[in-house]
Amino acid sequence: MFRFYGLVVLLYLSDMVLFLSNLWNAYRITSSSVFLGITMALGTLTPYILKKSGFVHIKASLRLVDLYTRRLIIYSLLLLIALFHYVDSRFGFIVVSISIGYLSLITLSTLETYNTKLALSGYISAQKASRIMQTVVQIGAFLGAALSGYLLEATSPRGVAAEVGYNGLIAAICVFDIIVSLVAGYVIFRDEYHADSTTNDLPPVTDKEPILIQQADRLSLELKLLCVCIGLIGFHICAYNTLATILFQSVKNFGSEYYGLCSAVAGVGAFLAAFIKIPRFEFILPALILGLADLIFSTTQSPYLAVIFCFFIGFSMNTMRINARKHMIEATQTEIQAELVGSYSGMLYTLSQSAGYVILGLLTSSALMGPQAAIYLLPLIGLIIFIYVFFLSSQRAKV
Repeated sequence: MFRFYGLVVLLYLSDMVLFLSNLWNAYRITSSSVFLGITMALGTLTPYILKKSGFVHIKASLRLVDLYTRRLIIYSLLLLIALFHYVDSRFGFIVVSISIGYLSLITLSTLETYNTKLALSGYISAQKASRIMQTVVQIGAFLGAALSGYLLEATSPRGVAAEVGYNGLIAAICVFDIIVSLVAGYVIFRDEYHADSTTNDLPPVTDKEPILIQQADRLSLELKLLCVCIGLIGFHICAYNTLATILFQSVKNFGSEYYGLCSAVAGVGAFLAAFIKIPRFEFILPALILGLADLIFSTTQSPYLAVIFCFFIGFSMNTMRINARKHMIEATQTEIQAELVGSYSGMLYTLSQSAGYVILGLLTSSALMGPQAAIYLLPLIGLIIFIYVFFLSSQRAKV
């Protein structure tokens, strides 16, 4: 059991280093916010479209050994690209982005399924399993984010390991994850979990997806508004990823080590939001704090202040997301409606992220508003979210 949770930390560490390294260098090397936006949108949208279209059968939940096998294949392909020095090309950035999107799709759901099976088998209580899983995921993401900033700085043209370069950094990440996947899939978990999970025996969700989307009008107004709230949170996440990258490199000239720390501290805030319950702190107050944190993060010239306020960005955003999902569950009355809500909110979340990357990439391009616009766009998005949740709260009060 403890081996499983330890491996979760290592998986999320390598995935987070890969994600932030690709995000940072896609903009540093190309200097194109449009390319950055398109690359990130492809990474978010491509696996989702392939899964929902049914053209490619993508199981979200796999056996553990199958998960490690697929990770082994993907990281081996990325290692090959890195060894041929194509990772720092436009082709390489897009391939890495799509790979990250696919890994995100299959990794968490598979690990959550196995974690649930540990609880059902009596190895651990359900409450403890949930808390430990959230903790180890955030520990891995925190370590990966913090480590990525220093690795990017060390392998930059001015860093102490400049001769290693970005291709060498990605190759090292790939070798690390390949070793973890080999040990986990073919040594530790070789004889475990042979039976197909019950999730794999269910009919694919893609069979119902077109019907569910067409029936979205059957949702109550409250559920639709809550789904839109989830979509706006997804839009803010992509806005932070895009605009922080542009702000740090083209506007403020902050080092990548602060960039990694900001992501790590935001993750800590998001993690604590799952455990800290503040009365009457559901939507309006978190949205107000989010808007103020966005404003200070975007305008400050102190990297330390930017890192501190990232905590409030992560905490406020995840607080709203948790409360939105809680009220969605409470407002759902049937299993069919539950499937419809999950599909509809997931679609809005994915589409808003994908559209956000492209829109913000275009707006911050030199052809339109330029990189300086990033200073104003993030607080503007925070303001839009505040206005929306104020409207949401007023509508829910009428029900």
